[in-house]
Amino acid sequence: MENKFLRRGCSLMLAGFFHVSPPSAVNQTIDSPSTPLRVHIESEPKTLDPAQATGVREFQILQTLFEGLTRYEPRTLKPLPGVAERWEVSPDGLRYVFYLRKDAKWSDGNPVTAADFFNGWERLLNPKTESPYAFQLFYIKGGEDYAEGKLKDPKQLGMKVLSPAVFEVVLERPVPYFLSLTSFSALVPIRKGTENITQITNGPFFFKSLDKTEGLLLEKNPHYWGVKEVRLPSVQFRPFGNFATALIFYGRTGIDIMTDLPPQQVPMLKFRSDFRSAPMLRTEYFVVNCKKPPFDKVEVRRALAYALQRKEIADSVLKRGDLPYGFFVPPGLPNYKSPDRPQDFAPSEAKALLEKAGFDTAAPFPTLAIHFNNEPDRKLVAKAAAQMWKKTLHIDSRLVEEKWDKYLNTRHMKNFDVSWGGWIGDYLDPNTFLELWTSDNRQNHSGWSNAAYDELIRKAQAEQNVAEREKLFRAAEQILLDEAPIIPVLVKVKNYLIHPYIKGYYPNLLDIHPLRDVYSLRP
Repeated sequence: MENKFLRRGCSLMLAGFFHVSPPSAVNQTIDSPSTPLRVHIESEPKTLDPAQATGVREFQILQTLFEGLTRYEPRTLKPLPGVAERWEVSPDGLRYVFYLRKDAKWSDGNPVTAADFFNGWERLLNPKTESPYAFQLFYIKGGEDYAEGKLKDPKQLGMKVLSPAVFEVVLERPVPYFLSLTSFSALVPIRKGTENITQITNGPFFFKSLDKTEGLLLEKNPHYWGVKEVRLPSVQFRPFGNFATALIFYGRTGIDIMTDLPPQQVPMLKFRSDFRSAPMLRTEYFVVNCKKPPFDKVEVRRALAYALQRKEIADSVLKRGDLPYGFFVPPGLPNYKSPDRPQDFAPSEAKALLEKAGFDTAAPFPTLAIHFNNEPDRKLVAKAAAQMWKKTLHIDSRLVEEKWDKYLNTRHMKNFDVSWGGWIGDYLDPNTFLELWTSDNRQNHSGWSNAAYDELIRKAQAEQNVAEREKLFRAAEQILLDEAPIIPVLVKVKNYLIHPYIKGYYPNLLDIHPLRDVYSLRP
């Protein structure tokens, strides 16, 4: 994987600026008081630019490097004071005033200021940045117009530096989860003029080094305001694409946490005392390229959706306890109930829809390319889907497997037929799932656009009545399922291994684990 990441003048050359000694042998596991917490990741991150990151592995690392106005409580994920030690909210819920800690500092000892948050947030919204997460700040007054280039002057945005330690934010409308958003890894401060973003950070750890085999080494930030609460000396994210090799390292305590397990290994590992399983707010699904014929026909997309046997994929293919699921918004969210009509297995209807779209034995369907990234569970699902589409619809498929960075680029460029992936909610609200598929959302890789859907989401976002808001979101999700630009398949269960001496690492729906609060009792 390439180690140099460039974006509009802000470069991140991980391997070029940092280097550590050659990788140690597998059986060398001697610890010292400075032994880092070692976390397994499948591969190097594509980027560590908070405005560009989109993957779980990137956010795992960014949460240790940067801190927002608020931070996550490790068990409940409720917002706690972060860089802001306190805040005030106006009675109408539109104006927030954040008071920054006097001892909040960057890793070089300089103070974190309100101007740094203005700079980081303006950069996220700036159309030149092309951030896939710019929409998280559309709640700010003028945010969406600024991101679209309609508003030119950033001083007209709903955020203002009242003093070096006071940051004011004005919203377009009340947002009940706004303080959770200010904990999110994209909404962090960025110091103006910083060429290499990860060289100067404000979180509990700072970037020390990168080795292609050993991974990323982060050390405790001595200038972090809560440094006395951080009990780990350092954190090492170790990339292993091969699970068998990673398990050897784990067994010899060269890895402390294996954050995810290949599904075929779960039946053999689930009886271990260090095995953990927890539900997640994550839907795994196929996204369909609606801009590419014949997938621009709704009948084709629905035929593909109705030909999948979700229960077989969950129970017989993956075998890790996932929930087969024909909705996009996962269960368990407060004040939300799924719509009436899921995408179910209906082979007769699937065949009829494909014929209606003009495909039969006389006019066969073109070979379908199934796109996925190179993780074991992805390939298993792709193979199973190919067999099901062949059996029910007589569609031939070819598998397109790509490494993580190339996979993300392929999705961004919409250079696929159907692509397998997943989405973890960023906060506990259906909006974090459903706003993805609005016409102008940069995470909408399907190319699908529906004016009625957009309007329902807009109304739901502005609605304060809980019951009416749910009704609007349910109607929107029903359109999404009926139009089928996406084909939800399952809600994932997180399976992982963690040594019993690791404490403070708690299961939660968003799979967020602040490492500032994790510690090791390893002898």
